[in-house]
Order: sequence, then structure tokens, then C-alpha cells
Amino acid sequence: MMNNKIVIALIILLLAGNLAISFWSLQSQPKIAYVRSADLVEGYLGMQEARKQYQEKQQEWKANLDTLERTLKAAVKYYEQTQMDKPEKRQQEDKINRLQTGYQQYRQNVQELAAKEDEKMTRGVYNQVSTFVRDYAEKNGYHLIIGANHTSNVLYGEGNYDLTDEVLAALNQHYKGEI
Repeated sequence: MMNNKIVIALIILLLAGNLAISFWSLQSQPKIAYVRSADLVEGYLGMQEARKQYQEKQQEWKANLDTLERTLKAAVKYYEQTQMDKPEKRQQEDKINRLQTGYQQYRQNVQELAAKEDEKMTRGVYNQVSTFVRDYAEKNGYHLIIGANHTSNVLYGEGNYDLTDEVLAALNQHYKGEI
């Protein structure tokens, strides 16, 4: 009878230990998820606002280029259609050369400025998104949130591991100042 009690006690002890180990291993499993990076950035209101501002700057630069081009074309047309003496002709040629040089320099400056502005805008948005995702992960107990895109190593993830829509909604609420 005593042996039965010892055996039963050992079985209960083993079951309790097994249950404790199982519970501990479940608790120590890292909480992992992924987001579709491109969808997150594209859906982010901050990116949409930054793009709108960038496009406004592009329109302004284009309007300035168009004005310079019209001025240059008008000077060339005047030169071609007007009878002038040599000093006046030379003066008009110099004017056309200055206008053409100014137009080309401005166009080059705009191209460089546009590239810098685009890089600055993109970097700023990515920094905002990365910071938010880090804070979101810490707040919600995630150990790892992986960004999935066309160049990442995430080839498949079950839908219940995809936090894109949830994170995007929170990110946009944060952007609007709602959270």
C-alpha cells in the first residue's frame, strides 16, 4: 500500500513537473510577427502627406523651369525674326546664351534638389515608421517584428502573424494625434 502511495505521489510529481515545464516553455516562447513593409509605408498618412508636399515642390520647380524655358524661346524667336545690326545681334546672342546657361543650371539644381528632398522625405518617414513599430512591439510584448517585402527573407507567414493592418491603424491614429 505504501508503494502505491509512493508511485502515485511520483506520478503526480512528474505530471506537475511536466505541466510546469510546459507552461514555462510556452511563456518563454518569443512573440513574433511580421508586417508587410511596403503596405505599411504606403498606407501611412505621414507618407501620403510628405508625398503631397514633395509634389507641390515639384510643381513649383516645374513652373519655374517652364517660365525660364518660355523666356529663352521668346528670346530665340525675337532673335530669329528681327533684323538687327551687328552690335545688337551680338547683344541678343549674349542674352540668349545667358538665358540658356541659367536654364540649364537651374534644371540641374532642381534635379539635385529633388533627389535630396526625396531621400530626406523617405528617410524621415522610414524613421517615423521604424520608431513607431519598435514602440508598438515593446508596448504589446513582441520580441520580434519582421518587415516583409519583395526583397526580404520572409517567404511565408501565416495570416495570424501578419500585424500590418493593426500596426497601420495604430500608426495612423498616432499620426493624427488620436493616441
